[in-house]
Amino acid sequence: MLTLEILYAVLQGLPPDYLTFLDEIWSAFCRKIHWALQRGADPASAFKQALQDAGEWEVREINRLFAQAHRVVQLPGLTYRQREVLTALRYSKVASLTNLSRALGADRGNTHRRLEVLVKRGLAYKFYGKGGVCYLAISAPLPREARLEIHKFIREGLDFAASETATPTTPTMSQKSTTPTKPTTP
Repeated sequence: MLTLEILYAVLQGLPPDYLTFLDEIWSAFCRKIHWALQRGADPASAFKQALQDAGEWEVREINRLFAQAHRVVQLPGLTYRQREVLTALRYSKVASLTNLSRALGADRGNTHRRLEVLVKRGLAYKFYGKGGVCYLAISAPLPREARLEIHKFIREGLDFAASETATPTTPTMSQKSTTPTKPTTP
């Protein structure tokens, strides 16, 4: 994923050959910026030129990334770096700590601390996938009414299942068996 830090570095002359950790779409976009800079364009003009030269699918991905960033910027109480991690996570939907650290060009420890803050705030969910610990971006919390409805449905379903399996000869949770399970005398 292309972060603002990487974009600014490219606009200041960082050759895209050093950005091997980026997905191909972002590498191609950075190459377009680099070529425009080499032709003598100033950074803002190089960025605009790269956008004009981008294909339809590149523009779609760039817009998707900027839309995610715009939504995250509006969240109160997050630091700049936490917003950066949340934007990357929302863009990729699900990612491991290693993948996020690589995409952001950031230290694993710092990325992990930022992710833990996002998990505590309910903006991300931590789970164990095939490759280990993964994170899921949560775009909006589940409304309280929906959670209550789900709990009610589950509780009613369990009560119904318990009543269906209970027979008069089988003790239920409210009935205790009065017969001993083994003889008390030899």
